[in-house]
Amino acid sequence: MPRNVTAASQPNPQLIPIPVASPGKLGLNLQAQNAVQSPDYCIEALNAVIDPYGRIAARNGRNTISTGHAAAGQVRAIFEYINSAGTSTPIVGFDGGISSSLTAPNGSSLVGTITSVASGRWYFQNFSDSCIGFQAGQKPIVMTSPAGTFSNIVEASGSAPQGGIGCCAYGRVWGMNADGHTLQWCALGDYTNWATGDSGSIDLRHVWPQGMDTVTAIAGFAGMLVIFGKRQILMYGSSNATVLGLDVTQLRIVDAIEGVGCVSQWTLASAGGEIEQSDLLFCSAVGIQSLQRLVTVSGSHPIQNFSKNVRDAIVAQIAQETASNISGFYSQTNGFYALSLPTSGYTWIADQRHLFQDQDGDLVARMTRWPIAPTAMVEFTNRNVYFASSTAGNVQQYQSGTDDGNTFVVTLQLPWMDFGQDVAGRLKALKRVGALVATLNGTSVTFTWYVDFALTGASSAAIATNNQTSSQWNVSQWGIDQWGGGALLSLLNVNASGTGQYFSLAVSASSDSNFAIQQVNLLAKLLRLA
Repeated sequence: MPRNVTAASQPNPQLIPIPVASPGKLGLNLQAQNAVQSPDYCIEALNAVIDPYGRIAARNGRNTISTGHAAAGQVRAIFEYINSAGTSTPIVGFDGGISSSLTAPNGSSLVGTITSVASGRWYFQNFSDSCIGFQAGQKPIVMTSPAGTFSNIVEASGSAPQGGIGCCAYGRVWGMNADGHTLQWCALGDYTNWATGDSGSIDLRHVWPQGMDTVTAIAGFAGMLVIFGKRQILMYGSSNATVLGLDVTQLRIVDAIEGVGCVSQWTLASAGGEIEQSDLLFCSAVGIQSLQRLVTVSGSHPIQNFSKNVRDAIVAQIAQETASNISGFYSQTNGFYALSLPTSGYTWIADQRHLFQDQDGDLVARMTRWPIAPTAMVEFTNRNVYFASSTAGNVQQYQSGTDDGNTFVVTLQLPWMDFGQDVAGRLKALKRVGALVATLNGTSVTFTWYVDFALTGASSAAIATNNQTSSQWNVSQWGIDQWGGGALLSLLNVNASGTGQYFSLAVSASSDSNFAIQQVNLLAKLLRLA
């Protein structure tokens, strides 16, 4: 691995100044957290995102918008139902009911004549003018207008699937039968007909290339019907695509990916905008994957994993989860895919605006993480982002500011550094640490430094930004417009101590969403050979 930094040339060769621009800009690398690596990576990025400038910055705040929520159970699904007229209706599924109100989930009931609403974990889809919901153990539910309520599908022919796994694509409702291996689809444009017209089914037991698997998700993508198993992916297409995209009378396997699958349909997220092509992101047993990337490289290259640099940590957490409780969503506004793992209590953030190719030639996302785990996450077409917190009936909006008036701690910790290969074998006495930070409001910034791979006995010092003057650089050249995003740049320095060969520096602040780290600076005195 290349060395991380090179000491700047100074009149006094015994003093080594190390400026690190955009520290941690490549995100978390926990795979190498116990090794010397570049300060372009970090080993902690808590409550952080990669901002549009490529810096480690604070996430947005969470503002609770629900009122009188005590009567509602845990919120487990938030969805935007959009009919053909473009009318947007929020759908909130919670344990014990379904509502059209984000602010009062226990009111505006949409339950109608549904068989059971004990669980709020619905998988909703838009279908023509209707909204369809899937849940294991009962027929799909349907609401046909924003002014209506839900009811279980009443068949005109055949039996609707009750496996709880499904999607709406290419003019049809697709779903898994309760037997777990039969894929069903309705007649074109008619979710009541499952045995007439061009409705049909496939027994997937005879299709999996690596033997039996369990279907976990279904999606329409790039003119194909994609069927995800736990460890395999099937892609169905047709030789003569109809105007709706897929001719069910000519369905055939057009591709199959072996060795990777999807843990849950609730982790599927359509992505576009910042990335080169439209994509379908999802969570596999080994982390965050890209279907577009898998299609591109399957058969001739290793599978790409966006969360490669945190693989072991994320794999260990996924293994502890109930798969159906894992949630993932893509925010086009914020340019990230978020994966929430409720048992571990973390949400992993895979930045999609700054994907990069690592030294192995793999396409990797810059990862950060939050010590919170929403039970549902979504972005509406008006660009509002909503979370369901762990509090029953609680819906929050993800927006600039604080967490319901409370600041939160943002932490960046750089990996172990040796100050460059020219002095890697020498002991160094740390003299000063500092940072250039952007913030709108005064806050206290704490610097903590660790020596020679020891995470105990660390030293720290704090300094307040509101006691500092703004950056020495002219505002129009370096400040508000280009770097600050409207925030004031503060140059902070504290005296440091400690002697060793390797150092790790952490910068943390109790802040709102208006905080970013532009640069860190270290100053050390060169001593004898270690």
